Amino acid sequence: RMIATLGCNHDHDRSMRQVDISFAQQLAVMLGIPDKSSADSVLLFLTVEDGIKGHNGKSVLYRVFISHGNNGGGGSAPSKLGALEKMSLVLPSADLFIHNHTHSPIVYKDTYYDIDDKKKCITQKERLYVNCASFLNYWNSYGEKKLMKPQSQSLPIIKLRAYRNHTRFEDRIRKVLSCEL
Repeated sequence: RMIATLGCNHDHDRSMRQVDISFAQQLAVMLGIPDKSSADSVLLFLTVEDGIKGHNGKSVLYRVFISHGNNGGGGSAPSKLGALEKMSLVLPSADLFIHNHTHSPIVYKDTYYDIDDKKKCITQKERLYVNCASFLNYWNSYGEKKLMKPQSQSLPIIKLRAYRNHTRFEDRIRKVLSCEL
């Protein structure tokens, strides 16, 4: 299921400048999600239920920030990771950050502390960062023409889960983020 579309530098550099058409926006219209398309970034709110039959449908809300990005900070893996991690400076409380521009599959987790106003305490939270791979074949591409390093085409598979901790003493649900390449 397609839940959002995002433009990119190729879409802008080629189609928008030459014929004033965004293929990402056109795709969103055809899929019936024109309000979930952006040239720059998308913020999604995804609800995931615990999946245990017979329970009262406890769920968690994931905040997903997606951006194509426009720079990688350089060609090395650490600089690409830095560009990905900078997304958390924009929306620090997002659970998942997805970046695309640098075309290198990277998966990274970090932890931060937040204030829980309801419980009046500090809580530790985990964030997942995913940098998507290239979908272009290297030969006869702009990458070959510019003598760029070939990139992996491994597709990241992101799993959002709701884990229920149900005991005699407590019944709470927590987020579990994971990604495989």
